[in-house]
Amino acid sequence: MKTSLELFKNEVVISPPKDLTEPRFWVRRLVIWDKVGGKVIRDIPLKPGLNVVWTPDEDGIGHGGGKSLFCRLLRYCLGESSYSTEEQRELVVEKLPDAIVGAEVIINKSVWSVVRPLGVRRRHLALEGVDLEELAESDQASTGIEPLLDTIESAFLSEGISDLISPRRKDHSNWLVALAWLSRDQECRFDHPLDWRSAATETDSPARGMTMTDRFDGVRSFLRAISVEEKQLRNSIAELDDEKKSLDRELSHRRWEIKKLKTHLVDVLGINPAELMEGSLGYSVLKAVAEKHLNAIQAPSTNKGPSHLQTERITLSTIQSKYEKAKADLQSVEAEIPLLKNLIKVIDSAYPGLQVRAHGAKTYACPICEVPIDQALAEGCKLSHKIPNLDDCKKRLDQNREELAEQKQKLSNAETLQASLTTGLSEITASLEKQKQKVTALEQQAEAEKEPWYKAKRNVDDANNLVSLAEKESSLTGQLEEKAARSESLKESLRKQINAQEKVLSSLSERFDAMTKFVLGQEAHGGVSFTSNSLRLSIQLGGNRTTSAIDSLKVVLFDLAVLSLCVEEKANIPAFWIHDSPREADLGLSIYHRLFDLVCELGIKQPCYQYVVTTTTKPPEKYAVEPWLSLQLRGNPAEERLLRINL
Repeated sequence: MKTSLELFKNEVVISPPKDLTEPRFWVRRLVIWDKVGGKVIRDIPLKPGLNVVWTPDEDGIGHGGGKSLFCRLLRYCLGESSYSTEEQRELVVEKLPDAIVGAEVIINKSVWSVVRPLGVRRRHLALEGVDLEELAESDQASTGIEPLLDTIESAFLSEGISDLISPRRKDHSNWLVALAWLSRDQECRFDHPLDWRSAATETDSPARGMTMTDRFDGVRSFLRAISVEEKQLRNSIAELDDEKKSLDRELSHRRWEIKKLKTHLVDVLGINPAELMEGSLGYSVLKAVAEKHLNAIQAPSTNKGPSHLQTERITLSTIQSKYEKAKADLQSVEAEIPLLKNLIKVIDSAYPGLQVRAHGAKTYACPICEVPIDQALAEGCKLSHKIPNLDDCKKRLDQNREELAEQKQKLSNAETLQASLTTGLSEITASLEKQKQKVTALEQQAEAEKEPWYKAKRNVDDANNLVSLAEKESSLTGQLEEKAARSESLKESLRKQINAQEKVLSSLSERFDAMTKFVLGQEAHGGVSFTSNSLRLSIQLGGNRTTSAIDSLKVVLFDLAVLSLCVEEKANIPAFWIHDSPREADLGLSIYHRLFDLVCELGIKQPCYQYVVTTTTKPPEKYAVEPWLSLQLRGNPAEERLLRINL
């Protein structure tokens, strides 16, 4: 079966496989329920070929009907982990906490039913050969979305493609990267063919974490325009380039060191720079001159200095020891004096009490009858026999005075010793400082006598280091040249690999040019070219056109050109595309309408692809009705929005 685009000047022919009567991959229905077993909010039939979702932009409220949410629900049913931003999900959960969405996905004529939660439920189902309504109402345990993704990748992503697209990434990331391309975010504004996911949508698609080069390699992999060998060559070249940069940095540093060291040696050795040869010969001359200067100077003794310096160091050590001992003795006495003073206070404070007790012993009254003892002794007392010992009281009083005198004597001795030690320490300190200055002066004198030899020795060391650096420079230069030659060889092999894929690029560019002519007229020319890490789209129409409208048109035509290759199964992705509001405001309406004609021309006899487009601009009259019009939404009233509610 062949279909040709009627106005294609160069008669590009779309040739689906003869046994293909419908797309190998398409979505037949999208259904939204308010809860499991509940009311159907939307049941949206889709078909092969063109499917239009139109939100009339009446009074500026066309936006908000839910066309972008519709696209994201399709993506959600095809494997993406979420269907909206967190803020919008919270609003949906608030109004429809138990809502679910389902889809019938046809893969190689087998029907897959998918059911996923919109609200708080966590059950994700994907089963083959099961009725969608029955699956949605069943108590089937969650299968996850993975069975569907396994089938998609098995059907379309050839073995080994993962190494070309997203190595070391999580499972199914290859399909999710492809899905990002097949269903660009509206927020990306169709401004670049490799810009698929916007941060504003808060999607965690693996495509967001890929560099532009990674996405370019992904596109080439899907188009079969890159081989494993080319990818390996690119990686090897990148590694070599990194190694070359590292070597170049090290080589620059070594050359800076050589220049600095050479300038220093020329200066200190008194050599005329103009007479010095370049390179290793010149460095050898510097080394020879430095060694000659060193040999002309007597080497210093290996001992620690002249004998008189050693004697003075011993004297310094002796004085230092005396200083340490005197300092320790003084600290000991200074610590003892406060203790003695406190003890004297304690002893002296006990004396008045002892005096009172001694006096009381002389005039003692009976503790029972309180009759003076003298009277009791004269008259006799039958009640008490406990009388104070006057001699014992006097003895304690005398001992207190003796102990007080003894401690005062100790305090006097300590204070005398403190004064003596303080004076002695001052004398020793002065002697120590004087001896230190003497030793320092002798050491400086000894070092000054050695300095010429040490300076000459440093010059020899610097000359040896210069020779070593020159050898290192030569080695680094050789390594850099070897890696540069290796890199150039790999780049030549890479060019051959790229040239081998020229057929794919040529075919794609022809489709793009033909579609450009279909939409803009026969005087227009379109082209696709690959750069080292991206792709370039161009449209010539009285000169190169680069307005925002033309740039977005380029992206749409590029996707449709790839879609035509997918119909012929010349790519590793299905013939399935979603374009969410692809028209820029300043794109001419007639040109926009031609895009609808172009899509239909791709499957004029039997559409073997599915193309879903949302628009606020009214489509051409013939496409604004069934079977092309799959869904019409409005921003107001709420009943005509996608979820039939105001969020």
